[in-house]
Amino acid sequence: MRLRQFLITSALFAVPAQAQDAAPQSLPSLEAALPDEVRQLLASVTTVHSLFPVNGSEPFAGNVLKADVINFSRDSELVLHNVTTPYIVIAAREVKFPDATSSYRVRFDNVVAPQGNAGVGGARGADGEGETDFTGHPGAGGSAGTSGGPGARQFLPHVYFVVDHFSVANDPAPRSINLAMKLTGIAGGIGGAGGAGGDGGSGARGHKGSDNFHSCKHGAGRGGKGGDGAIGGTGGDGAQGTRGGSLTFVSTGLGVSQFGYASIQNQGGAGGIGGAAGNAGRPGGGGPGGHGSHYCHGGNSGSAGGTPAAASAGNEGTPGMKGKTTLISVPLIPALS
Repeated sequence: MRLRQFLITSALFAVPAQAQDAAPQSLPSLEAALPDEVRQLLASVTTVHSLFPVNGSEPFAGNVLKADVINFSRDSELVLHNVTTPYIVIAAREVKFPDATSSYRVRFDNVVAPQGNAGVGGARGADGEGETDFTGHPGAGGSAGTSGGPGARQFLPHVYFVVDHFSVANDPAPRSINLAMKLTGIAGGIGGAGGAGGDGGSGARGHKGSDNFHSCKHGAGRGGKGGDGAIGGTGGDGAQGTRGGSLTFVSTGLGVSQFGYASIQNQGGAGGIGGAAGNAGRPGGGGPGGHGSHYCHGGNSGSAGGTPAAASAGNEGTPGMKGKTTLISVPLIPALS
């Protein structure tokens, strides 16, 4: 519920791209706008789609999408599935929308960061054996459960969006577009649960009563005390939410102006929930009293072991930082090849 509320709040505070970061930069060429490794990645992909249709929730599992035209249908979205690559490049001469009132989105697939490993349960204490001065030996205490591991973080790739221009219906140069870039950071992984504490061992039986010729010489011994149950392991800490997605948009002056009306949702991910504390071990039972004899009564049972204090749950992770959007204007977007 907390995570759902966080995502709803994030969506409410999405703002236009130009309002988020610095004013658009002006650079002399596309080559100057892209880092070396991104230029090399873009050049390494030789397949250029003449038309890449986006219908419904259109999946894209690669890291480079090159197309002459990316054509969105009404209320459609391009879903990016590759979150293990450092960069995703979307490059097109034209991005087309059928109307100005439907909603269009580019977003990452829903990703869940790995949960921390669960702690290991503690061992049960050994049962008591034998007796001293007629009293049974106590059971040993259980061993503590180990702590759960911390949740993990899953980072989003940096998205490079290279477009010559956008069009809406029959308008080749619309003033604005209704596009949302949903790049909210990934919530931190949940902490692992602490291991359960080990149970205490049972106390040993007391010594049997002893008679002389006509009476009880020594009463039966008391049973040994049960071993204490052990504390459970502390829950693992939830991971920090990852930073919202970083986006670099490169286009002509017209394209940058159009993209200024896009909604960029790049809030940091929610912090992961702390792992649950491990359950406390159960106290061992007291040993039975020694057997009675002809003249002696049986001994009393030993007392049960103690119950440990409750372990602590893991700490909640902190939210991630907001992502960064960079707009770069260049004189020309060259033909893709």
